[in-house]
Amino acid sequence: MGWGNKYILDDAPELYFSFGGTSQPYEIVVTNNSGSTINNVQVLGAYKNLLSGNFGNPGAISISSGIPGSGYSELLQQSEDKPFLVGLTYLQSANAQQLKQSLSISDVDADGDRRDYTVTPRTDPYQSQGGAVTVGYQFKIDGNTSIVISRMLPNTSMTISLYPKRIAELDPGKGSTVESFWDPNIIRPRKVVIWRK
Repeated sequence: MGWGNKYILDDAPELYFSFGGTSQPYEIVVTNNSGSTINNVQVLGAYKNLLSGNFGNPGAISISSGIPGSGYSELLQQSEDKPFLVGLTYLQSANAQQLKQSLSISDVDADGDRRDYTVTPRTDPYQSQGGAVTVGYQFKIDGNTSIVISRMLPNTSMTISLYPKRIAELDPGKGSTVESFWDPNIIRPRKVVIWRK
């Protein structure tokens, strides 16, 4: 089985798969409204943060959805019932230094099993625009999964776009389904061309 996720990482016989083309991202906007750096900003982690004041963060941090008409609380609630596998993470900020800060993916199961992975965003050497980086690391999101931003720099906003590779629909009465998606192709694939004489 895959990394701590029995329902979306592997092709299990009890699941029904469908194919949904290219995924649309879940977008989260994180802003530090203070003049000081704030460490360990919590994003997602619905089971722990949904009912916590300011989603478990200091008052100077604001978190909202980047999708018009959709709230951040709704994304947290949905992650409890429709877990998903992130295929690609796209980070955007006007502050280039913010994009160099590491992220930790933290997952805690009810049995006490905990997994933490640190991801450091890297600029693609073929990338021509500034203000954005991609993270190709795949990870699952459910109510137990948090993304922790190591340092949120002063007076800075960052948009986190999570492109699902798979979304699970868990319905005990009807059976569970998984919808799979193509790569969003927001970065140029690397190709090796071999010429023959």
